[in-house]
Amino acid sequence: MMAKSSRPRLKDLRAIYLLTGECCELGADPVAWRTHVVEQVPTLFHGQLGLLMEVELAAEPFESLFWVRPRMLADFGWATESDRKPFEAHIQSGKPEEGPHITPDLLDRRAQVFHWRGDLGTAAWHETFFYNEYVKKCHLDDGLFAHSQVGDGQFRWLFVNSGCDGRPFSRRERTMMKLLNGELARLQTDSRLSELGAPSVAKLSPRLRDVLTCLMEGASEKETAAHLGISVYTVHDHVKALYKRFDVASRGELLAICRTLWPALEKLKASDH
Repeated sequence: MMAKSSRPRLKDLRAIYLLTGECCELGADPVAWRTHVVEQVPTLFHGQLGLLMEVELAAEPFESLFWVRPRMLADFGWATESDRKPFEAHIQSGKPEEGPHITPDLLDRRAQVFHWRGDLGTAAWHETFFYNEYVKKCHLDDGLFAHSQVGDGQFRWLFVNSGCDGRPFSRRERTMMKLLNGELARLQTDSRLSELGAPSVAKLSPRLRDVLTCLMEGASEKETAAHLGISVYTVHDHVKALYKRFDVASRGELLAICRTLWPALEKLKASDH
């Protein structure tokens, strides 16, 4: 029997470029596009969990605890909140090298994709400390891990995992992850996907998002109050909170900063309501 091809199919390529195109639409908001990746990769790879971490070196690698410091974490797809606890324990251990995908040569590479069951073999993977102490207890099994260097001593780590009763990922899906990882890196280099630290509407409360939407649609504070069914004084307090959050002193400055964040704001408001 011939081995299955590792070459992505046309529909795989379409799905990857659709996802990266959606990320570009959200790309001005550094939290929104990363969160969108995490929400979509389980479907793209027929897995259960998507997880993205951006980390930076905090000490000499592999020589002390907590030698990487998380800058951002987004995850989507846990079956239950209790399944997340072993993952939290791994983060709190301060020893990322417990995972077989974190090796000294990894940090010297600009990009790398690792497949737990494919690169180690199923039997060897199921014998690892990392699998038995963390992954199995999360009710997960196989995983694809994509590493990308995004700055000096800064890395993006993207995971997609199957459930404990899910099928292992294929060679084709490993190739797809490599392509997705490369496209995300290219778009970041081209500044089409913003870096962490850029303005974001993702952390705003639903009410602040409502007020910001009204302002961006041209409503006055009085009109915003009438539309949202709250007092003008409350709207004014929300506007001041928005000024503080985006470090501006006027409505014009606020709208100028948030203009490119409109796609992310629309997506978040749809989930709010």
